[in-house]
Amino acid sequence: MIEIIHITNDNQVHTGGAQVLIKFFGQYSTNGNIKYSLYSLGEKGHTSGINLLSPKSITSLYFYLRKNNRNNVIIHAHLFPAAHLVSLTSMFIRNRKFKMIYTEHSTTAKRATFFVFRFIEKFLLNRFHIVFAVSTAARHMLC
Repeated sequence: MIEIIHITNDNQVHTGGAQVLIKFFGQYSTNGNIKYSLYSLGEKGHTSGINLLSPKSITSLYFYLRKNNRNNVIIHAHLFPAAHLVSLTSMFIRNRKFKMIYTEHSTTAKRATFFVFRFIEKFLLNRFHIVFAVSTAARHMLC
């Protein structure tokens, strides 16, 4: 059985498309060989509590990823800062067995307009095995 763990900023379906997509995967999956689960970085579903450098966010995600370090696990990160936290914390997991996927949902991002942030983002996103973009505009923002 393959387990796909979706990691996002929050788990509130009304806040955006990524959460709706994850809910759709879980509800309408007819394949019994795939298990979907959600790991939310937000405190009780709110993104306002997320701090990219928060020791609590980083350590809880690290232990979650380490616990799920198996060959049959795919970590699918959505949105900023969830994807960046996944990339950072995975650097500290020895003998990483799980695969990492990232989906870019945003067509514009202020972090991509500055060279330094663009360089850091490319470094972090290169750690993912596959990077998807939901639209052509999102793909151009990544390039």
